[in-house]
Amino acid sequence: MEFVRLGFVGCGTHSTNNLYPMLKYARCRLVAVCDLNRELAERNARMFGAESVYTNVDVMLAEQKLDGVMVVGPDVVHYEVAKKALARGLPVFVEKPPADSLEKTREMVKLAQKHQTLLMTGFMKRHGLKHGRRFTDDGGDRNAGGASQCHD
Repeated sequence: MEFVRLGFVGCGTHSTNNLYPMLKYARCRLVAVCDLNRELAERNARMFGAESVYTNVDVMLAEQKLDGVMVVGPDVVHYEVAKKALARGLPVFVEKPPADSLEKTREMVKLAQKHQTLLMTGFMKRHGLKHGRRFTDDGGDRNAGGASQCHD
């Protein structure tokens, strides 16, 4: 079985408690962890089995042969890191919000399209059935937000 070689940028509380742990269920190998705080990057590498630790995303992207990148941090970090990874043709997952403006978010989408790769934003349950009901209670489209395809 082939594994996706994953680079992860961001070692804060949310990513450490919620996203890194789910990687054990995915067909991926965490090959690189990057954070401005080296101690946090080293901690997450130890905890989640990453092969390499970085404090500079440019160096990580240059040195590692990655199949995808996850970015979890402030919105400006999502934007800056995603642009660099997308320009290399790498699929990117970013947490919400993807950027600090709609214009920058659209720029990210265009970059993903240009390089024929994927850009995904984790919106959690925003489009789950409970939230999707808001679209239907006022007569809106039942499929808005994917409400018909989600479960409680």
